[in-house]
Amino acid sequence: IEKLFHTARINLSATSRRAMAALDPIKITITNFDEELAKKKSGGEDITYEVQNSPTDESMGSHSVTLTDLIYIDSSDFRMKDNFNYYGLAPNKAVGLKYFGGNLVCDEVVATNADGNATELKCHLDTSVDRQKPKSWITWVPKNGIACEVRVYGHLFAVPEPSDRWEEELNDKSEIVHVKAIVDPSVREYVDAKYVDKWTSNPALQFERIGYFVVDVDTNYDSEKNEGVL
Repeated sequence: IEKLFHTARINLSATSRRAMAALDPIKITITNFDEELAKKKSGGEDITYEVQNSPTDESMGSHSVTLTDLIYIDSSDFRMKDNFNYYGLAPNKAVGLKYFGGNLVCDEVVATNADGNATELKCHLDTSVDRQKPKSWITWVPKNGIACEVRVYGHLFAVPEPSDRWEEELNDKSEIVHVKAIVDPSVREYVDAKYVDKWTSNPALQFERIGYFVVDVDTNYDSEKNEGVL
């Protein structure tokens, strides 16, 4: 099965449009956003980057992403306690913010959930010349990202070779549903329900640093109204 996964990744890599997403989002308020906006903008009103839809195929075009004063990162990129082998974000730690060209530094954990995991942070951007060189660069979604449900599939069985007792060997984590995921708004038109058909291969995306996903047939998302379930 791993060979099948490998082959699928090779094929999808050549045909899938890239986008940033957060499956389990943490809300971040950038406290010095206005200062950085004043530094970065050159005649414009925002901080926007042009990103290739494919890192290897220029014919697939590009899309723009705009940094906003409120962003979302995936919870997998943050830990309450840092350690030497962890390269993600943590309190009082800097990481690179993809496409921005500077660091994101966590100053405060604003809110946590019942499990003690962070749900909201306050951070600042660091573009100083002598800033710490980050060990990693994390992806992000702007505040106008599109809410969506993302289903992640794994192995159906918890053992390599199911036996006659296969019902006891089912993997209870073979499907994990992220009901509060959020994706880069640049895919808005691309994921419209009008392009989805149960008889064809539907629009595929590579969520950067996460994996490959296909728009499901049960979507009714309308890109013109920005309404419906994606």
